[in-house]
Amino acid sequence: MITEEGLVQEVGPSTALVLVHRSSACAGCHSRVTCGSSEHDEMLVEVTNEMHAQTGDWVQISVPARSLLKATFIVYILPVLALLTGTILGSKLAPSIALDESMGAVLCGVLCMVTVFGIAKWYDTHAKPHYRSRITGITRCTAERTDNRQSLFNTGH
Repeated sequence: MITEEGLVQEVGPSTALVLVHRSSACAGCHSRVTCGSSEHDEMLVEVTNEMHAQTGDWVQISVPARSLLKATFIVYILPVLALLTGTILGSKLAPSIALDESMGAVLCGVLCMVTVFGIAKWYDTHAKPHYRSRITGITRCTAERTDNRQSLFNTGH
């Protein structure tokens, strides 16, 4: 389980937006450039709020490592496999529909990859709660928080 601590910025009916300080785990991650964490020391993360945290609470959020690996596979590996499969399929089918083999490979490869991206996007909107980080604990309630949020981030909390 991957865990971080952050400050609740906004609360919805069943979710919360949590400001999370980029941890040392992000520094070693090869995907930090694509997720945007390399540009800022803080990230705003949408999480499931089953603990009923309120704006201003410091919370611990976590996501199961297995869910993270599945999501990584869906976003990174599946589109590449679709591109390769589509390319091979397109080069084989192109002559039967009077297309150049290279053109058929490109068109079919791109079509398959875009289709997988579309399916992944649909899956993201329908299965997102399963893969979404969730609040697993409230570490400091609103009444206990200090007004100087920046000093708390600088101390490593």
